[in-house]
Amino acid sequence: MEINSYSQNTYYQTQTTSKAKNNNSAKLESFAEMIDTSNSVQKQPVVYDERAELARYPYYQMHPEAIEIEINYQHFVKKQEQLPWEEQLVFPTIAPELSDYFHYEELLKDDWVMAMRGVTNGNKYDGAPEFKAFVDKWMATGLSEDEALQRAGSYADAGLLDYGSQRASMYNNLPLTDTKQHGLWLIDNPPLKKAILEVFDSLNTYDLIDLETTIFYGGPENNNSAEQTSFQELLTKYGVKLEDLKQKDPQFAKDNPEVFSGDINLKNDNSAESQAYNNFIFKTIVGFFKDRIESLEKWETNHPEDNLSSTKESINLLIENFQEKVDEYNENITNGESIGKK
Repeated sequence: MEINSYSQNTYYQTQTTSKAKNNNSAKLESFAEMIDTSNSVQKQPVVYDERAELARYPYYQMHPEAIEIEINYQHFVKKQEQLPWEEQLVFPTIAPELSDYFHYEELLKDDWVMAMRGVTNGNKYDGAPEFKAFVDKWMATGLSEDEALQRAGSYADAGLLDYGSQRASMYNNLPLTDTKQHGLWLIDNPPLKKAILEVFDSLNTYDLIDLETTIFYGGPENNNSAEQTSFQELLTKYGVKLEDLKQKDPQFAKDNPEVFSGDINLKNDNSAESQAYNNFIFKTIVGFFKDRIESLEKWETNHPEDNLSSTKESINLLIENFQEKVDEYNENITNGESIGKK
């Protein structure tokens, strides 16, 4: 809870004083001139009254019961700041000592929130070596820890990073115990994984989040949905859309006789039949990405205040990078290299 308050603990009030001057000593006269003339004011320290100061603000005038909550919170935070960094709580507002003050009865039922209670800077990455290495790597490039954690969340959402049992950050889209059922975890498609990983690495944090949201969750059109759409669900819906197009356009049906079920796993043998199927999957994935761009353009038409040009550029970059990875994959097949599950 943020408030605008004085940074110091005391402030000064003014008080008019009477004239007092001693002509017997130049030293005393000089001192008297500094502190006491008929038109001067004397500053006296007054103890800062936290309650009175908070009561000046409209919010606390409307909610006087919040004054005590804020005072207790500020005192708690000050105590935390006096501790060594390793012992400070990561989320002091959900510490047991403050639960009653912040009325978190419902929130405290959340598994993530309960796991965060009592977590310190010294143990927040316990049980998550891969996740900690990821954060450390991006902090080494100049990112703050918070921004590195934001990046980590998108990689974890996409199934590209195992966050283990870390408790440095909470993720609404993921369960506390990751069952690895989301994003790319269950998908065997090395060219796609490599392409997405490289593009993620090349983007700034905010463009990365936007790209990950639209590819894996169908944003922005699904951002307000109570139940976010998963990557696999988006792929399956795209397959249904293709079949609908075949019904409406005979030429499209003739040019695209294969049926896409939403499964983008590759066949892991070098037979001509398997590679023909894999290339069908590659072509369909490119179509899926282009369909996401069309969805963004439709969104912009209905929401002219939103500019999604950077997200569309990111998807085009992903398409280009993915096609390069597909070419490399097919070249390896041509050269007789065994393509196993990766």
